[in-house]
This record gives sequence, structure tokens and C-alpha cells, in this order.
Amino acid sequence: MENENEFITFPTWKKYIVMSCFVERLKVKDKRFIFYAMRQNMNELSHDYFMPQYGMTVGEFSVFHILAETRRPRKEEFKNRKARSNPVEDDDMDQKHESD
Repeated sequence: MENENEFITFPTWKKYIVMSCFVERLKVKDKRFIFYAMRQNMNELSHDYFMPQYGMTVGEFSVFHILAETRRPRKEEFKNRKARSNPVEDDDMDQKHESD
């Protein structure tokens, strides 16, 4: 039989969902402040360092920031996807040239 401690409980799962949404919706100003504070306290900082103004640890922020950033397409990728979603069909081009 598997160990019960290996399974995530509903309250823990819900906490992670809330933290993920919170980090995803943080303003750029707040994210920059967090990164600035992390750089200033680099020597005594660990993943367990609690940031009371944000209600999470540095490790939790880091994980959810990375996950949020990898889900969000960059502006260049968005432009490329948009351009690829409306390609001009070769058959349409041939028909236009044939009618001339």
C-alpha cells in the first residue's frame, strides 16, 4: 500500500492554486521589488525566507513565477502565432493569378 503522505490534500492543492494566481497577477513593480530584495539579501536568503507582505516564501514565489512565465507567450511568439494562424493559401493565390 502506498504512503498516505505522498498524496496532496485538497487544502494544500487549493493553497497552491491561490498562490499561483496571486503570483501570476502581481504587478511588474512588485515582482521587481521582490527580485531587488532577493539580490540585496542574497547572503542570508534561503528558499524558506518568508515575505509577510506577500504571504509566501521566496521558494514558493520562485516556483510560481517560473511556472507563470513559461505559460505566458512572449510578445514575439504571439505575433508569430498570429501571423501563422492566417496564412495565405497557395490555391487562393493561384486562382487570383488565373483570373488576371
